[in-house]
Amino acid sequence: MMPLLWVPVLPVPQQPFMPAVWA
Repeated sequence: MMPLLWVPVLPVPQQPFMPAVWA
């Protein structure tokens, strides 16, 4: 489930948002 919403975030310049989702 995590990788699902993590994929759409990859193309986004908001990389710092990725770790925020994992936290």
